[in-house]
Amino acid sequence: MDALQQFFKDKPDAPGYFAILDVNANAKVMQGVVLQAKKLGKSIYIFSADNTAGKVAHVNAVSEEAKAKGLDGREWASAVTAILGGKVGCRSHVLLV
Repeated sequence: MDALQQFFKDKPDAPGYFAILDVNANAKVMQGVVLQAKKLGKSIYIFSADNTAGKVAHVNAVSEEAKAKGLDGREWASAVTAILGGKVGCRSHVLLV
């Protein structure tokens, strides 16, 4: 979460944040980053590998500004899932795979 806050502190006009997190696909940590992005009103897409299970978790959040320009979180996650494989699960505008 600190990296996310620092990124937007250094680049307040950046349209989004994209990162690979070394959190072993921990859903609670990833969800915390999503909540922070929502508070900042920013779009994000983050990834984290679970090396033991051989899977990659990814989650996005889409800002209201990006939604107004036509970005859809479900479509975005579906496009990524088409490349990575797996299934998309959806909870509101937050997607966990």
